[in-house]
Order: sequence, then C-alpha cells, then structure tokens
Amino acid sequence: MSAVLTRWRVSSEQLDLLVSFMEEHPDFAAGKQSIYSRFSSSKLWRLLAERLNAAGIDSGGARKSPDKWCRYWADIKYKARKKAAAGGALGDLSSVEERVQNIFNSSSRESPLGAL
Repeated sequence: MSAVLTRWRVSSEQLDLLVSFMEEHPDFAAGKQSIYSRFSSSKLWRLLAERLNAAGIDSGGARKSPDKWCRYWADIKYKARKKAAAGGALGDLSSVEERVQNIFNSSSRESPLGAL
C-alpha cells in the first residue's frame, strides 16, 4: 500500500465531518459488530476515509488510510471518555468531546442492551 499521508494534522473541517458522520451512525461509532458486520464496517470506513481525505485536500488537512482514521476515532473516543470520567479534573470538555459523549449517551439510551 502506498503512503497516503501528506499531512499529519487533522483539520477542523475533517474533525467536524468525522463527528457528524458518527452522530448519524451511532452504532457504527460505538463499534457494535452485531449491527455492522466486519465487511460493512470496513466498507463504511473506506467511504468515510474517502470523504475525510477529500475534505483534507480543500482544507489542507490530513490524508489517512481507513485503518488510520479508525485509530484516530478510537483515540478521540478514549480521550473524551477519560476527560468526562475525570469530572473536570482534566479540564472542561471541548465542543467536539461533548458531541462524542452525546453520541454514546444517546446510543446507550436507545439500545435495549445499553441497560445491561
């Protein structure tokens, strides 16, 4: 696979696009394999990576493979959850972190398995 990275920093436009996509697909954002098979999950990551990389061309942002975007999303989720769990000890949640938390709060309320 050729290196698709031209810039490491994700632009604010790409970040907004990523979070917006995840807000539209909360089960995918949570990584629920029962709803999204491995194949359809890979397909969605490829589609999302194409959109994010295209937005990166316009905004001077990062270009990443689907696997790298998946890893980036996992990092965002981890940081938002860690900050929220600290109850303000690590600072206030940013607007992006609040949106990420809202994805998981609404996803757990809607899911019948969320109460388990």
